[in-house]
Amino acid sequence: MPDPGRRSVLARCNPRPSTAGPLVSGLLAGVWPEVFGYRTTFGLCALTAVLAAVAFGSRSRR
Repeated sequence: MPDPGRRSVLARCNPRPSTAGPLVSGLLAGVWPEVFGYRTTFGLCALTAVLAAVAFGSRSRR
């Protein structure tokens, strides 16, 4: 049984989306600005926020 205090061991033993998501997003948060620049990164964040607002707004109208 792995020690719960050792997070890396738990991440390998329990590959759930709730664990994989933060690992992948952390990598992408560092790689994306390095490759494409910060303006593109902020633009992508703004686009995601607008799409989320539209999706939530259209769902509440039904």
